[in-house]
Amino acid sequence: MNRHQQIQNRIWFAAEKNHLLKHGFNLDNLDQYADTPVEYITGKAEFLGHTFKVNSDVLIPRVDTEELVRLAKQDVKENFAINDLLKIVDVGTGSGVIGISLALELAEFSHLEICLADVSSPALAVCQQNVNTFELKEKVKVRQSDLLSKIPAIEKFFMIVANLPYIPAQFMTDLPLSVADYEPMLALDGGCDGLELVRKLVKQATEHLLKGGIIWLEVDERVEITAESLALPKNWKFEIQNDQFGKQRFVRIKSY
Repeated sequence: MNRHQQIQNRIWFAAEKNHLLKHGFNLDNLDQYADTPVEYITGKAEFLGHTFKVNSDVLIPRVDTEELVRLAKQDVKENFAINDLLKIVDVGTGSGVIGISLALELAEFSHLEICLADVSSPALAVCQQNVNTFELKEKVKVRQSDLLSKIPAIEKFFMIVANLPYIPAQFMTDLPLSVADYEPMLALDGGCDGLELVRKLVKQATEHLLKGGIIWLEVDERVEITAESLALPKNWKFEIQNDQFGKQRFVRIKSY
């Protein structure tokens, strides 16, 4: 089947049609959208019950990542009192859904500071719009940085949360057209084993993570997770958390 036939044969699911209708689009002449994801058609994506602005400069947030936010939130609530100073950085933030959602979920923490960092200027423009929409400019700051490289070493965080590009290079050609043709490759390609950026982040985190601090990562189910593949410092520990389908999806790293 050639690409033209794939576009003509697109099956529109009920959830996609409902998304279009919700955001003011009618269902006439759906062929005009080819295989464009509905989130890019409307410029809106749903995440944890909130509506975020998205465009082709950022990834469309996935349901899996909602679980990452829940896990990070649970860690915070188990380790912090609501009056403690709590600093979190969302690395590779894209549209900002992880960090912004944490700000909303942890609203009772009176001294919460969240940094949203990304190397992409167009992505950060989308992110800033979302911060403004949710009126979080007092708690949430947007920073341009390649991982943590542009964050001053003096800045320390209790938690680093990151959904970095994690698809191993060998699987990039297997992406569906609706992803490969529309979503930014910069936010998908995780290098030879899907962990290249994770290792860089862990190395940089040694300067920024407080003792006893935590890193939460989303990873590809097909990669081997070990202390060596993560390039962990000798005294740091990790554990794997499966997703709702029992697949390897999240990694929790703790510094000591």
